[in-house]
Amino acid sequence: MNFTVFMTNMCNLNCNYCYEKNKKNKSISYEVLNAFIEMVANYDGEISIVIHGGEPLLEFEKIKYLINKINTRKKNGAVTYSLTTNGTLLNGEVAEFLKDKIDSLAISIDGNKELHDLNRIDKKNEGTYDTVIENINNYFPNDKNRINARMTINTLNYIGVDKSIIHLINMGFGRISPVVDQFDLWSKDQWDELLEKLQKVKRYIEKENIKAEIGLIYDAKYKCKNSVCNGGITTIVIDSDGALYPCIVVNGKSEYCIGDVFNGVNIDRVRKIHEHDRSKVESCVGCSRYDYCEATRCKLINKYQTGKWNQPNINICKIHNIKISLATSEK
Repeated sequence: MNFTVFMTNMCNLNCNYCYEKNKKNKSISYEVLNAFIEMVANYDGEISIVIHGGEPLLEFEKIKYLINKINTRKKNGAVTYSLTTNGTLLNGEVAEFLKDKIDSLAISIDGNKELHDLNRIDKKNEGTYDTVIENINNYFPNDKNRINARMTINTLNYIGVDKSIIHLINMGFGRISPVVDQFDLWSKDQWDELLEKLQKVKRYIEKENIKAEIGLIYDAKYKCKNSVCNGGITTIVIDSDGALYPCIVVNGKSEYCIGDVFNGVNIDRVRKIHEHDRSKVESCVGCSRYDYCEATRCKLINKYQTGKWNQPNINICKIHNIKISLATSEK
């Protein structure tokens, strides 16, 4: 069972591409936390918990409370924890706790200083690269191979994506996860340039025999066929107010709420959402990647991005085409 819990919708940064900007400024209460802990403690089996935000470390004391309580209360089945942070609030106590308690730590860093600071700015519109790198070097000097460097690629920084990924490789990060912004407005020329830059990265990886895990490059090669959407069934998102949602894509959108931590999941609402699971995306029929694409599996993504259950965002198709080109291109 997979849970994602939003500790807060607030953030100390003002990133240009942030999709949380227009959401309510609210942090999770201890009342909601205790109800969630009760839900988790009574689950018989293994679970994973993703700690999310906003910037989750704004609520560090509540994160400690959550993890310590669950580890004490849950008797049947292991618990793994993941957390994504912007890296600006790391200090000695926080870093030691994360090293000890968090199984998978991701830090948002968009590459080198020039390209990171184009988007990842603070409330004073100042870049955050120096702060993030200083914190990583101070508190994780020997743990970079365990950190997932999460990059966001958009139309402002894509032109240097090859330099950015290689920069992070050379810094010693063990996992690098470039994520293309689906909500940006991409031109055909920009998609072509992005592919060219990523192919350059692939050649570098293979020439230098890089062992780090680099996302995007080989994603299509190892992608399994789609399973049926499991939102609200084996995946549940808990918003900061305690409302439950089937996945992070629609978190905070009241029309997709499937219950709350106090009363549990409303099965009828879940069934309503899944009515569209097996409907065909006619515009994609005949595509060799039909059974592998998120737009044909997750109709909620389509509904959220285009307003129609069976009309995908063209950017999803473009991203999949890039992944296929990277996975099938020669060295």
